[in-house]
Amino acid sequence: MIKLIAFDLDDTLAPTNKATDKDSVELIRKIEKCGIKIAVCSGKPTFYLSGYLRQIGLDNPVLIGENGAVIQIGDALPPKKYCVLPCSEEARKSLNLIKSLIDKKYPDIWYQPNEVVLTPFTENIEHHAYFDEILENFADKIKDINVFKSFNAYDFLPKNINKKTALKHLKDLINIDGNEILSVGNSDNDYPMFEYANYSIGINVPDITKVNRNYKTLKEALLHIIEFLNLNIN
Repeated sequence: MIKLIAFDLDDTLAPTNKATDKDSVELIRKIEKCGIKIAVCSGKPTFYLSGYLRQIGLDNPVLIGENGAVIQIGDALPPKKYCVLPCSEEARKSLNLIKSLIDKKYPDIWYQPNEVVLTPFTENIEHHAYFDEILENFADKIKDINVFKSFNAYDFLPKNINKKTALKHLKDLINIDGNEILSVGNSDNDYPMFEYANYSIGINVPDITKVNRNYKTLKEALLHIIEFLNLNIN
């Protein structure tokens, strides 16, 4: 039985840096009213997700930020529950090394204000090239780190942290496990939660073998969820 739906944010719940369309917001609210808990699992920090979710108007959402590094229960501040997943000392040292190398060449670059994950935002292809150069030239010193690349940012994060490990941690926080989770996302950083969830839906996902169904729009995905879970939203 599905008890929780975990949504990615950017280009899943909403286009990057834009709002969720009103019809989809109404459907998400109705899904929650049917007793399904809603989670947003994103590369953004939880305080960003908190502001977003207050506009959606849900009762008690789950916020998973920094691609799984931070979990918050409820969108209020201070939160009802808040935890930061641990990472290795090697990962911390590697993140510090990467940041020092970036700062040396690009001292004015903007970093997303995270607690764990290092997320420098890229302004041009030179930044992308330099970040890749760091990973190649310092491969012997950068350990226990994974990288997710997007058009405007790189996420450097400890290998033990991803959206799957965060969703697994919900068992201890709210007693929900993978068999009770449906996940919705659009990119490779969502693949770990697709793997863990009982059922997964893509929104224009690159590899359709990773999901049970793939749709072009959020609204199509939500209508499928309502039908799949046999929810009475009237």
